[in-house]
This record gives sequence, C-alpha cells and structure tokens, in this order.
Amino acid sequence: MAGSEVLPGMTDPEPAARHLLRHMLAVAGKRAGLHLFVTHDSVVSAAAARLLGKALEKDHWPRFLEGAFFWRSRGHVITAYRDSCARSEAVTAAGLDERSVVDFARREVARVVGTGCRARFFLAGGAFKTLVTGRSPRDLDLWAPSARDRGLPKIALAEKGAVRLDARRFAEAFAVDGQTVELPYKTEPDTLEGLLERFDIALSGVGVEHEPGDRWRAVIHPLARTSIEREQVLLLKPLLNWEWAMATLERLRRYADELQYSVPPTEEAAIWRVFEAQSNRMKRRMLGNLDGVTEGGYGVRAEALCRFLR
Repeated sequence: MAGSEVLPGMTDPEPAARHLLRHMLAVAGKRAGLHLFVTHDSVVSAAAARLLGKALEKDHWPRFLEGAFFWRSRGHVITAYRDSCARSEAVTAAGLDERSVVDFARREVARVVGTGCRARFFLAGGAFKTLVTGRSPRDLDLWAPSARDRGLPKIALAEKGAVRLDARRFAEAFAVDGQTVELPYKTEPDTLEGLLERFDIALSGVGVEHEPGDRWRAVIHPLARTSIEREQVLLLKPLLNWEWAMATLERLRRYADELQYSVPPTEEAAIWRVFEAQSNRMKRRMLGNLDGVTEGGYGVRAEALCRFLR
C-alpha cells in the first residue's frame, strides 16, 4: 500500500482511487444519509491509503465488514479510516490534473481501440466531465490529425467488434463495449492545442494526445479548472465557431443541468450579442445549425425565435 509503481495489467493506483471516490460521491449525490458500497478488502485498503496520502501496513488490513468513510464538507472531501483522517480540496477530488486525465483517457481508449493502436489521435471534449461527475461518458470523440491516423482506429474498432451506427453530421459513429465512439471527418488541426482552441465551453477544453508506443500527454485549459472551482459553466472566448452559438447555448445549459452548476449571466449575454448582431439570413442559419446538432430543449430555440421576431 506504499508503492508508487503501476503493476502489470493494473491501472495507476493514485487516479484509480480518486476515480472510485468520484463514483461513490456521484452515486450518493446530494441525498442525505449513509450510503453503503461493498467491495473487497484489498480495494478498501488501497483506496484508503491513496486518499489518506499515507502508507498502510499489514496490521491496517480491514477486518471483517470494516470500511473507510468519505464525505463532503465545505468544499472539501474528507477521508477517514480507523484513526486516520485527511481533507482534500474538492478540485483535487474532481481529478482535473494531468495524471488523472491521462489515466482516464488511457483506460477509455484501451476499451474501444486498445493501447497498441499505431495512430496518432486526440481524445478531447466533454468526455472528461466524467472526472467531475463520476458517471460514464456519453461518448468518446477521437480526433485524428491525418487521413491515415483516422483510418487506423477504424480498423482497431472493427477488431473489437464495433457496430457502425448511423452517421452523425460531423463524424462516423460506432458502438463498442457499451460505449459510443465518434470519429470526426475533419483531420485538422494537427495539434491538440489547436483543436482545443476551437472548442466553446471551458469544461470541454481538456484533451489527451495519443502517439504510437503507448505515449500520452494531457492539455487542460486553465478555465476548465476555474469552472470546477466556481461550479460555473464558462465559455472559451472569443467563440471561434460563432455560427454554432445557439448550439453552444443549449450545451451551456445542459452542462449546468448535468453538473448542478450555475451559468453566469455574462456568459449567456455574450452568446445573445453574437446572435443579435447578425442579419436575419444568418440568424436563420444559426437556428438551422441548432436543429442539426442538438436534441432540442432548454428553451433555446423558443427564446431565439422571440428575439428574431421582435
């Protein structure tokens, strides 16, 4: 329980412990009471050691039905095991650091295409909300910087038994191991930083680059961390893809609903300024873009029509 090395066939123990913590807190939600999770003694010991930040010896091994305790308190997460107790910042518990981001990406990519894929690609976008919510990602977007790099994951998906889904507007879609994987048609930009610059919501400004040889690196936009610290959904400004601003607004509200975050009025106001500055023809186009890529809801279309007609 004191080693830092990753054993063969096992995940990195540090982010794995925090992933377990996030899952338990997400399942418990804001419901008051004692929520009981049952697992093996080795998992209890390893998780407690990592979250306490201290080595546990053999005599600390859990006794029959013994457990560790975790709870939220004033923006922190508390871990308690026997006579040891530790407090960690909520953002740390959320796991938005390079080590946790890379571990999450590596684990999810291994499920769908394996870690031996010879392509260079990026996993980026909203999937990393899992590190905040503890819930499984809705889908995985694998962005390839070249036609060759885009083809190799398709081969790997086929070898994993992936089923092709109806094509999306901007990507091919596959279902594999209970997960949806999207391969965007575009093969540019060719850097992870360039890709993230085109995103619209701060919480989506997180990505990992995979290179052949099981090599990984993470990029985390500073506003993504700020968003978590403030529990607010923030925009990445200026909106480079402003023609899709109505879709951005719906996603802004959906993120807030999913995470139980707030949306600062300044963020919505910035989007409406973009919309109202356009010609009627462009406004209709922006509404068409909204209809083409979103599920509808959160009142965006109705509000936009009211602004359009007044």
